[in-house]
Amino acid sequence: MSILFLALRVLGVVLLAVLALAAVAMLLPAGLDICWRRGGPLEVWLTAGPLRRKFFPFPEETPPGGKKGAAKAPDAAPPAAPKAPAPAEKSGGGPPPKVPPAPEPPQAETAAPAKPAAASPEEEFEAMLDKLMSDPMRHVRRGQQWAKGPGRFLLARLRVRHLRIVWTVTEQDAAATAVTYGALMAACNTAWAILRDHVDAEADELRLEPDFTGERAAERCFACQITARMYIIVVTALLTMQAAAKRRAARARRRDPGIR
Repeated sequence: MSILFLALRVLGVVLLAVLALAAVAMLLPAGLDICWRRGGPLEVWLTAGPLRRKFFPFPEETPPGGKKGAAKAPDAAPPAAPKAPAPAEKSGGGPPPKVPPAPEPPQAETAAPAKPAAASPEEEFEAMLDKLMSDPMRHVRRGQQWAKGPGRFLLARLRVRHLRIVWTVTEQDAAATAVTYGALMAACNTAWAILRDHVDAEADELRLEPDFTGERAAERCFACQITARMYIIVVTALLTMQAAAKRRAARARRRDPGIR
C-alpha cells in the first residue's frame, strides 16, 4: 500500500511540473520575424520567449558520412553496337558467304514536353504582396469581418513592430502609372488608418512610389515582427476553428434542411 501511495505521489508531482511548464510556456510571447527583398531570399524566423529559430529557408543538413553537394558518379557509357563480321576471302569456285545485316541502332525516345518551372517561394511571396497591394481595401474589409468574430481577441493584443514596406507602381505607360499610383496611395492610407484602429502597429518605413520606367522593381521589400502571447494564439485558433465548423454546418443545413 505504501508503494502504491508513493507512486501516486511521484505521478502527481510529475503532472504538476508538466502543468506548470505548460502554463509558463503559454505566457511567453511568440511570433514571426519576416524579411524579404526583391531579388534576395525570403527569411522567416520563429520566436518564443528568448528562443529564436529559423523556419524558412530550412537549414541544410549534412548527410551522414558525406559532404554537402557531393558529386555523383558519372553514368556508365552505353555498350557499343556489335560490329559486323568481316567478309571472308573468295575461294575458288564456291559462292561467297552471306553477311548478316548490321543491327539497327535503337531509336531515341520522343522527349516529353518540358513542364513549366515551379515558382520559387520568393516569387510566390512577391505575387501575394502584389495581389495585396493591388487592392488593399478589399483585404482590409475581409480582415474587419474576421476581427468582429474570433479575431477580435487576437488583434486587440497583437503587436506589429519594425514594419517596413517599400513598393513601386508600374503600368503600361506614364499616364496609367500616375492614375494607378494616386488611387493606390489613397487606398493604402485608408487601409493603414483602419489597421491602426485594430492592431498595435508601428512602422519604420512605409513608401509607395511610381515607377515610370519599370527599372525600380529591385527596391521592393517587406519586413516586420509580429508577436502575441502564446495562450492568445491558441485561444484564437480554437475560436477560428469553431466558427469555421459552424459555417460549414450552416451551409450543410441550407443545402439539406433535414440535417440538424
